[in-house]
Amino acid sequence: MKFKPMINGIVVGVISALALPIVAAAQDFKLAYAPVGSFEPLLIAQEKGWFKEAGLDVELIRGSRPSDDIARLLSGEIDIAATGSIPGVSAISNGVPIQFVFGSTVASEIPNSGLVVRDGDPYHTVNDLKGKRVGMFGTQGQGTIMMLRSMYANGMEKGDIEFQNLPNDTHIENLKNGNVEAIIPLSLYYGLALENPDFRAIDEPSSHMVGLPSISYVATKRFADENADKLQTLISVLERAYAYANENELEVRETTKKHTRLPHDFIDKRRVVPSTIHLVTEQLERLGQDMVTFGLLKRAPSAEELVWSGAPTR
Repeated sequence: MKFKPMINGIVVGVISALALPIVAAAQDFKLAYAPVGSFEPLLIAQEKGWFKEAGLDVELIRGSRPSDDIARLLSGEIDIAATGSIPGVSAISNGVPIQFVFGSTVASEIPNSGLVVRDGDPYHTVNDLKGKRVGMFGTQGQGTIMMLRSMYANGMEKGDIEFQNLPNDTHIENLKNGNVEAIIPLSLYYGLALENPDFRAIDEPSSHMVGLPSISYVATKRFADENADKLQTLISVLERAYAYANENELEVRETTKKHTRLPHDFIDKRRVVPSTIHLVTEQLERLGQDMVTFGLLKRAPSAEELVWSGAPTR
């Protein structure tokens, strides 16, 4: 299977935007959040007035595809955007001048995304899916790395499984209808898939992602450097909001209900994923190295390229 770096789709059309000035009003951020999960602390901070209390005027915007939001960063339409580790590392490797500025969620021992199959099908390991179709959101996203790490660990090669790009909200229907043999739904959609008694998870691929930042936030290096003090203030507010959300699951669930169309009974039962402001630099470096091994990138970015100098790390 032939892969092309994800960022190629935006570089040609957007790199010229670097010539445009990035203008931000004093004490103002336009922040695009990830609508698939872990956005609740930001909305809680907005509703409680914590941004204004800190002297910040923050506009929260529902994000879209990582490639589109990175393009919006470069044009100055937004200042900070949520992205997965994979599209972020890919963009930086390809010379796009963005950096990770703070975190949101990290893959834990309890998976927040993973490989899901129909319960009656004879698939119990990754090797059982050789020659089969696996649906995922983007063919160079979190699901791709999850599968490739697992496949390589099991002696398989990149083309042994066919990866199909599917929108997150279509995964369950595509698996149910037999359009694919397995899916890797993300975040809220993973929990929703496992609510279906006809589906089950194959756990092994998820273990290869433990410790990797799954959702993080990026900005252009120029914007981060020129707005370092404001950005540090924003990070302080979000650290407060993350801690509050981690201690108040009920409020997180109510926020999810207000801002998604997911069934309320599912939201009431789903696992609330803890948020963390800290970035795990060594995991981002390792990701770049793996992407080179898998033929997805030509070079692995350094830690200095990946992570803004003022970012909270561990």
